[in-house]
Amino acid sequence: RNAFDVGRLHEDEFIIHRIVSCCSTITLVNTNGYHYVQNESSIMHSINAKSRIDLTEALLLREEYFAQKRLYSLAWASLSEAKGALSEALLAEKRFEDEAICRRLLNEWRDSFRGLLRYPMSSSRDFLTCTVFFISPRLFGRIRKGHSE
Repeated sequence: RNAFDVGRLHEDEFIIHRIVSCCSTITLVNTNGYHYVQNESSIMHSINAKSRIDLTEALLLREEYFAQKRLYSLAWASLSEAKGALSEALLAEKRFEDEAICRRLLNEWRDSFRGLLRYPMSSSRDFLTCTVFFISPRLFGRIRKGHSE
């Protein structure tokens, strides 16, 4: 059963890998037919702990799914993307319960990182940034913030 998780932000991130896994055929179309309307008040434009926590949880579930399927390059990509969301959650968290959730997610992220180390990562840059995040999420966040300014 593939249904959106109720009460979650980034609900598409929780489900897309499950939907794709049910497909017998997937076709890629090389067209610019997708039109996306930017809304400045959308969750995509707000960095808050709830949004980034949900995104991190979705990406860690996706990483686990791909690792179980032995699709390690996709698992690494999911873990690398989760690193950015978790970094933003760690910077945005203000409430005590968010802090505890972020700590739990950081431990899960680190466990996943350790588990994937025996499989090659497609990008040495991603491997380096994941390693920095593993050692020091704060340092990674400062480096990332410095590059965005």
